[in-house]
Amino acid sequence: GVSGSVLQCLSYKAYFNFTHLDNMHHFVSLYKPAGSELTDSFGVIIDNAQCYTVGGNIEYMYAGVLTAGIDAHYYGYKLSTLPKGGGVPSFDVGVSLKYRHKTKFVIEAGAKVIGARNFYEIAWADSPVMMAVDVVDDVFVNRVPACVDVNLRFNLRLSDQWWMYIHGGNLAGSRLYTHNHYRSLGANVMLGFKTSF
Repeated sequence: GVSGSVLQCLSYKAYFNFTHLDNMHHFVSLYKPAGSELTDSFGVIIDNAQCYTVGGNIEYMYAGVLTAGIDAHYYGYKLSTLPKGGGVPSFDVGVSLKYRHKTKFVIEAGAKVIGARNFYEIAWADSPVMMAVDVVDDVFVNRVPACVDVNLRFNLRLSDQWWMYIHGGNLAGSRLYTHNHYRSLGANVMLGFKTSF
């Protein structure tokens, strides 16, 4: 990749990454009738994969206290046997704004558009570990549409060592899947304290 800055207030980065993975384990949801050994459990399907990412970001800083940024990524994902899936989003684009007071507080706001993603599901599996060539005709793809993650962070300095923070996540209540097959519960707010020694 390449990175650099212009006029000491504008920085940029762009990169390309390619990876080939032999015998990659792909997460899959298993479902069977009630009472079966593998009912509502999870497993893996083994398949070769080629993954690449194209990404970049631009960040502008004003007077050392206000920072605005935009970043974007495209995720290419090709498997030898299985259809495209595995919970990897097709793209994401985010914007952020951060204001840092010299001594008292830091406030950040951001929004990220996350592209659609596909999750694997399979019924009547005999084992939680499967080879792709053996089960490709039995794999279903559950598509999750694109969504927006809006977040807000506020950090207040209480003393030289202590900070209080408030973090609001998924404030738009989108269908976020931070982990495969596990949908977030919606908007959330966390309050806490942190210290340094």
